Order: sequence, then structure tokens, then C-alpha cells
Amino acid sequence: MALARDGSSASLFSANVAGTLRMIAYLGLACVLMVADRQFGLLATVRYGTSVIIEPLFGLAALPARLAHRLGDSMADRRTLEHENAQLREELMLTRAQLNRTRILARQSQHLQQLLDVQHSLGLQVQLARLIGVDLGPYRHRVMINAGAAENVHVGMTVIDSSGVMGQVVEVLRHTAQVMLISDPNHAIPVVDERTGLRSVAYGTGRGDRLVLPSISLSADMRVGDNLLTSGLGGRFPAGFPVGRVTHVGTDADGMFKVVEVIPSADLERTSEVLLLRDQAAPPSRRANLIFVFSIVLALLLMLVGLPPDWLPFKPYWLALVLIYWGLEDHSRISLGLVFALGLVADLFNGNLLGEQALRLVALAFIVARFRPRLRFFPMWQQTLAVLALLVNDRILLLMVRAFAGESLPPPSYWLSPLMGALLWPFVFLLLDDMRSRSRVHE
Repeated sequence: MALARDGSSASLFSANVAGTLRMIAYLGLACVLMVADRQFGLLATVRYGTSVIIEPLFGLAALPARLAHRLGDSMADRRTLEHENAQLREELMLTRAQLNRTRILARQSQHLQQLLDVQHSLGLQVQLARLIGVDLGPYRHRVMINAGAAENVHVGMTVIDSSGVMGQVVEVLRHTAQVMLISDPNHAIPVVDERTGLRSVAYGTGRGDRLVLPSISLSADMRVGDNLLTSGLGGRFPAGFPVGRVTHVGTDADGMFKVVEVIPSADLERTSEVLLLRDQAAPPSRRANLIFVFSIVLALLLMLVGLPPDWLPFKPYWLALVLIYWGLEDHSRISLGLVFALGLVADLFNGNLLGEQALRLVALAFIVARFRPRLRFFPMWQQTLAVLALLVNDRILLLMVRAFAGESLPPPSYWLSPLMGALLWPFVFLLLDDMRSRSRVHE
């Protein structure tokens, strides 16, 4: 037992001694390496020799960090670029909007300057107005302007833009007015060919880019490219204003007349500011007033002239003929109140029922005023047919009044009076027109 115990102790002692010796050896080796590195730079030489292997390892170890850093920088740069791009797009859109608005303002300023140039060059009394409403349907071509009775606008005023005639005022409210454009199907304007002096009437067609001159003689000298101006006939539109340019010259379906198409000079569909021309004509003179009163008194006296029974059906309605003339040529003298009063006077002179002729004449005057823009520029033969229709309508209204009063149906000769009135219309028109022309010459 003692021997075994002694053997175990020797073995443990041997193991401890061996471990201690190895530690001392390693410590000594480390000291030697430190001394050698200190004296001879051994570590730097070894490090340099192994750099071929170590450096790629360092680069590989740092690769994830570099990738993460670059990815972060890329994402930050992308967000910055997207933000800057959005700002640039916004600034570009704003700049474009400002540029477009500047161009629009420049065009409006140029248009206003052109309107002022028209005023100064022609020396006209004008009033500037702006369009606030447009009605360009197939049967109506009208616009609303921001000037009315409070601004001294009245029915009949001529409306122009910087390029030519646009139309005329047809209805006036307190602060607005309605303008019928020359392209309206119910509008007519007397024109003259600037090149040849040929006079005609241009009618609206319901299209903003087209007027028409119907019933032009086949021998008339009118060509494509001719400029048409206002002729001044009728006294509504001042002479010399551009109306349009001839774009087509053809013939009607029967081949008996030329039909001329014209493009308006005024920019009817895009103009936003217009000029209203003040009346240039002098107020009615004393001589003109006397002619008006004389014609009315003469018509009333002619109604009192007695005729044989066989000739009574041929007696024309003189007062109606005279009122039709003044309603067409100088409608400012004719009002429904004056017509009503004249009808009552006629009833007192020569009537069956009080108010009968007042009713008939008011209806007649209203129809004439409604269709005056076209009727007054009809050729004489067309105007005569229109007068015949007016007189027949008056006769129908009289028949209804008489039937309401319990009278029997009249004989067929009852309808001869409108026919006689239509036959006399050209003479009545020419006579009164000549008297008015002479009065203007004497003034």
C-alpha cells in the first residue's frame, strides 16, 4: 500500500513538472520573439510576408459593412433625388402656368389696345363692354354684355370689335344687354363691296364663320377675296366698317341668282371685349317730326274718305301702311303706347268697336318690331309680300273680333283690302322715303 502511494505521487509530480517546463519554454520563446522583434523588426517582416493572405481576409470581413453603408447612401440619395425631382416638377408646372397666364394677359392687353386704336383712329364715341354670357345655338347667336340702361346702353346700338362689326343691341336690362350677332339667322346688315361698290344685304346663317348674300344678279361683279363693308343704308350701322370677306361665289338651285358666302371679319366666337358705338346721328329735326305727324294725319283722313259701295272692299288700311313704314325705317318714333292711342283715335273716327283698331295695330306693330332686322333690308318685292302677310294677318284678327261680337262671315271681297294695300306699299314707301331724304338735304 505504501509502495502504491509513493508511485502515484511520483507520477503526479512528473506531470506538474512537465507542464511547468512547457510554460517556461513558451514564456522564454515569447521573450526571445519580443527581443528579436525589438532588435531586428521581425514582426514587421513576418506581417509583410503574410499580408498577401491577410489583406483579402480583412476586405472580406469589411464587405458587409461597406455594402450596408453604400445601400444606405443609395437609399438616401434616391429619396433626396425624388424629393428634388418633385420640387422641380412643381416649379416647372407653376412656371408654365405663370407663362400661360402672362401670354393670355398679353393677348388681352393687345386686344384692348386694338379696341382703343379703333376708337382713336375713327374718332367715335364708344363704350367698352365685356362679354358675360354666350348663346351660340343653331337658331340663336347672341351674347350678353356687362353694360345696360344704367350705362346709357339702348336698343339698336352697334357693337364692334377691333376687326369689324359684331352685331347690334336688341334687349337692354339695367346693368346688362343682349347683343344679336351678325351670324344670327334673324339678322341682316346692308353691305357694299369695297372693290366694285355693289350694294347688297348680308344675312346670318346660324354659323359663326359664315354669312350669305342671296339673290345677287348673275351679272354682278363680285369675286372671292372681295371685302365687304357696312354701306350705312338704313342708318343703323355706320358706313365703312368691315363686315367680312367673300369666300365663295356660286348660284342658287334654280341658277337664276348668285349666292355669295362670306366669312365675318369680327372674331365672333372668341372675342371677350367689345365696343358699343354711340349714335352719331343728330336728334330728329323739326322738319322730320312734321313729316311723321303729317303722314299719320293724312292716313287718318284717307280712312275717312268715302267710296262707292262697290269700291269699299278695295280701300286699303292706310294707317297700317304708314305705321309699317315708320316701324321699319325709324322705329324709335313708334312705341306700343303711341300705336294703341292712334288705334283708339281711329276707332273714334271710323270703327265699329272701341279698341278694335287699337288691338289690331298693337299686334301689327309688335310683329313689325320683332322681324324688323330682316324686313327692312328685304328687296322691295320680298318686302311687299311681307306687307301682304301682315295685312292678311290683320284681316284675320279683325275677322276673329267681329265673330266674337256676333257678326256673320264677310263676303270673299273682304280679302281684297290686303291685296290693294300690298300693291300700294311700294308707292307709300318711296313717297315717305323721298320726303325724309329731302328733309335731310334741307337740313
